[in-house]
Amino acid sequence: VLESPGSRRLVGTVSKRDILGVYSLEVLHRRSLLARLEATEEDQTKPTYVELPEDHEVAEVEVPAHLIGLTFDDARLRERFGVSVLVLSRREGGRTVRLLPQATTRLFAGDRLYVFGTHEALRRFKREDSRI
Repeated sequence: VLESPGSRRLVGTVSKRDILGVYSLEVLHRRSLLARLEATEEDQTKPTYVELPEDHEVAEVEVPAHLIGLTFDDARLRERFGVSVLVLSRREGGRTVRLLPQATTRLFAGDRLYVFGTHEALRRFKREDSRI
């Protein structure tokens, strides 16, 4: 993908997988969810795509109020809600940091979680009235 019709500046790419995914969705009316795993700067391999089960999704959600102050161990997110936390995103010192949470990591107001689970599990997780 070029920046403009007259430009030679490359700003993106469209892969065969991207085209097949759109084809699958639009022409075959089949829902296909793909998670794209980016290569790191040190690893020059191409991005990897993982097809998610039909009833699952990856979502970015703000930590619900009923979980603020708890550690991941206390929150028991997988046991209680059936969701897996992939990454915790939080503001520290004026910048956003992404962490792989540990059992002792505490949840704070404003934290954002990238979670994986079924549509129903994510709906339950996002509900404000859930209690331990």
